[in-house]
Amino acid sequence: MLFPLLAEQYSMLYTQKLLGPGVAHNMTFTLPLPADIDEARFSRAVSRFCAHQSALLTALEGTPPTAQRTGADLPEPVVVESADVARTVRERLAALHLADLHPVDVPLRAVFELVRGPGGPAVLVVAMDHLVSDARSSVVAARQLGALIESGQYRPGLPEPGDYADWCRRRAADGGRSARRETAAWQAALDGVSPLRDPALRGAAGPAVLTQRDHVHDGGELDGTVRRLSAELGVSEFTTVATLLALVLWQRTGQRDFVVQTPVSTRRRQQVDEVVGYFINERPLVCHVDEDRSLVDHARAMYRASLRAVRHSHLSVPELAEAVPAYRTALEDDGVGYVQLHVSRGTGELPGSGRPDAMVARTSELGAFMPGRPMTCTTVRFDFDPQQTLVRSFFGGARSAAGSAGEIADSVVALLRRAAGEGHQPVAKLMG
Repeated sequence: MLFPLLAEQYSMLYTQKLLGPGVAHNMTFTLPLPADIDEARFSRAVSRFCAHQSALLTALEGTPPTAQRTGADLPEPVVVESADVARTVRERLAALHLADLHPVDVPLRAVFELVRGPGGPAVLVVAMDHLVSDARSSVVAARQLGALIESGQYRPGLPEPGDYADWCRRRAADGGRSARRETAAWQAALDGVSPLRDPALRGAAGPAVLTQRDHVHDGGELDGTVRRLSAELGVSEFTTVATLLALVLWQRTGQRDFVVQTPVSTRRRQQVDEVVGYFINERPLVCHVDEDRSLVDHARAMYRASLRAVRHSHLSVPELAEAVPAYRTALEDDGVGYVQLHVSRGTGELPGSGRPDAMVARTSELGAFMPGRPMTCTTVRFDFDPQQTLVRSFFGGARSAAGSAGEIADSVVALLRRAAGEGHQPVAKLMG
């Protein structure tokens, strides 16, 4: 039986079309297992998990996709024998992070690999298609798979997964009810906002590539700094980093009114707490920079922008772009600098990071960048933790300008360190 795509999935498919292939990645994680894990028990646990988490057994219908269906085939778990389990796990994580898991019309969206050595440890490596899984899904999957492998059933108190197809139908209904109110809110918010122009586009030459830089900051210095500055400004850590990013972009471009994109969680009902699915919708953060206003004032304005993004996140991005011309222009105009921000709190690790050495910035070229029009794509992500903070900068654009995303991330880090205790200073003075 067919059921609708989530608005969030329409948003991801739109973004992939806008930015070209290779900008989305799979959700990967590992789960330590007993060395003597029984293959049959492992296989039964994976089968039961996927049977409950039906998003992992979906296929898209239509060209372009307009619906989805759940298939009957369960994934085949793979056993990998290795003399060096740790190395093999790292290699498999790196390979699966950006792999094309399955064609969209095949009802399988995940891979499960058991890596084990003779008499040594065993590790379950899991990759789930980002189209049907988000960061929360990785936590859910690890917890549920661990319980199923350990005891063959969900632990007492661990809720059974909800109905994925039912949730997709509910979300479609929610979007229809909120469309007029949401459109009006974004039309007002984006009035007078211009597309962000990336200086990296000026004079850039050579082939367009996708690059990713991971920079690990060891210890708790950055973690403590963002906590203290957020308390001083009276806002969340996300709002603090978003405010600093807006100031860095103002300094780089000279623009005062622009948008930065950010993912917003749409898990707001208990029924989906334990569901694997892609419940993230992208929304613009509207940035207005006034050099005479204080950092506190800018942080308060960014808090209101963040709240707007959360409250008005039912419509898909293509629906919103169709209804609000200013938003479409900010995304689709030639020469746009598309900038996205992620802020998380975890372990100082991110999918596909491979744990680079502390204080070492490691850059990898991932392939060609093939957007639908002349533009750049920059993503900066901060994963704070008391032990280490990982700062990831992703860039799509000319190879000659590939360092610009790392420069933006480094500038945010430097401003974070410099801003403590300076919340009431005009930002012109703070920026030097």
